[in-house]
Amino acid sequence: MSNVEISIPYSHLVITIRALENSDLLQQIGKPLLVLENASEDKTKKQKLKLNQKELDLIVDSLGDLLIHTGIDDQGEVNAIGRDIESVIDLFNSG
Repeated sequence: MSNVEISIPYSHLVITIRALENSDLLQQIGKPLLVLENASEDKTKKQKLKLNQKELDLIVDSLGDLLIHTGIDDQGEVNAIGRDIESVIDLFNSG
């Protein structure tokens, strides 16, 4: 299975970590996801994730769950958090 490397902005990384916090995804993958290059407190820098397709699919599924639970308002419309989550999903799907 080939690996995909995704450069992810800090803000998207925070959303991704939030999605993973409440899942058993990290145990399923069984390895660190982050490859920190030039890691710093500068939140404008991108971090790199190296993932295989199964890992990528699991992350997108977890983000989808987060979208359903926190990204939709009472009227069934996508809220601001949901739009952020959707942009993260798009980033992973383009990887």
